[in-house]
Amino acid sequence: MTKIKWLYALFFALTFTLFAEGVGAYFIDKNLSWYFTLTLPTFAIMPVAHSVIWCAVYVIEAYIIAKLLVRNVLTPSVQLYISVKFLSAFWTVFFFGVKSPLVSIVIMTVILALLKKYGQVILKTKTQPATKILFIPVAIWYAYLWILNYAVALMN
Repeated sequence: MTKIKWLYALFFALTFTLFAEGVGAYFIDKNLSWYFTLTLPTFAIMPVAHSVIWCAVYVIEAYIIAKLLVRNVLTPSVQLYISVKFLSAFWTVFFFGVKSPLVSIVIMTVILALLKKYGQVILKTKTQPATKILFIPVAIWYAYLWILNYAVALMN
């Protein structure tokens, strides 16, 4: 029964992850040349490394939410996860599609606030310490993205 729960949980997690990634890939692909015309801060990492880290973060996020779903920690972790994924898709639309770093910094700020709440839920649940520890790189990555977005908005 646990294996079936894992399959459902991973399907759920990957569905929302792939939704955010699909929206992102569409808008980034159409506007990547615009991104390269922006003045980027010195701490911006190379696009290939950026993509690799994003993939790792997506896998970690999917694992964390699947783990919480298998342990029946449904509220509010599921709502927070879905909110973060939808807002990530909106961020991509506004940053790359609308080409508005200022609006996207507002969206990223809301994402960070939701991640803070999500982290509090994860820390309060009775789950394996590894799940709690895995949330740290996710939070650090989103904080880095907020700083990067803020720097791009200021520099352009």
